[in-house]
Amino acid sequence: MSSPEHFDICIVGAGVIGLAIAFKLTHHPACKDCSILVLEQHKSFGEETSSRNSEVIHAGIYYPAGSLKAKTCVDGKQQLYAFCNQYNVPHRKIGKLIIAGKDQESALQDIKAKASANGVDDLRPLEGKDLLTLEPALKASCGLFSPTSGIIDSHAYMQTLLTLAENGGALFAPGTRVCQISRSAQGYDISTDCQGERYTFQCDKVVNSAGLYAQELAGHIADFPLSEVPVQQRVKGSYFTLQGHSPFRHLIYPMPEANLKGLGVHVTLDMGGHRSGSGRIRKKSRRSLIP
Repeated sequence: MSSPEHFDICIVGAGVIGLAIAFKLTHHPACKDCSILVLEQHKSFGEETSSRNSEVIHAGIYYPAGSLKAKTCVDGKQQLYAFCNQYNVPHRKIGKLIIAGKDQESALQDIKAKASANGVDDLRPLEGKDLLTLEPALKASCGLFSPTSGIIDSHAYMQTLLTLAENGGALFAPGTRVCQISRSAQGYDISTDCQGERYTFQCDKVVNSAGLYAQELAGHIADFPLSEVPVQQRVKGSYFTLQGHSPFRHLIYPMPEANLKGLGVHVTLDMGGHRSGSGRIRKKSRRSLIP
């Protein structure tokens, strides 16, 4: 009886996170000769959360200073723009307006100070007439302009990551769902359902990038301590497309909600020039944040 096939690294999930990890690993000197397998339960990459976002490149404005989110957002923004320029991924640095009423001017200054503490020191305060110059149809007392906020073609980005990872030697296996993971002397034994057929292999390391199914996947790992699996907290974005001509040219956001529970109803644009308004619904309470 032949031994199961062996890989050095198995990445479960071909959303933007899994694909970015695959790209980084295949281009890292320490993994030059590594065999890397990327599993995806759907027929193609990025068919879940990664294809259902606003495609906004955020500047790193809101997060608490010194937090991991603040650091990764600011650093990630710079790396993402560099990646897009290097590999010709469609994107535009169109800028973002955070608008406020007269009773929110103090809170707006707090946002500017928090952004500066995060290393985002290019926010420009705007008064009413300055806002009208940028967006004549906008009605607000004051605002902040973020010049490094932008938009990206998320599908083209993921396709580029996958192509580069495959060029670097990674194998992509769509239509393959993980059924069971168990520890062994060789690392891990992984059992999958590959388009109706059972396929089992071994690997040294497993990367769990299964998105909404990450907690469920962790539960499939035999003897893995469930106490180390973080509780999943879902939020749902709702999008509305504006029919006809839009008067806006920039991303437009209101003041964020308390404790950053949501960014409110805001206007976004995509690479195709379509405009939409979006907001968040907290699934736990099912209370719509969209009036």
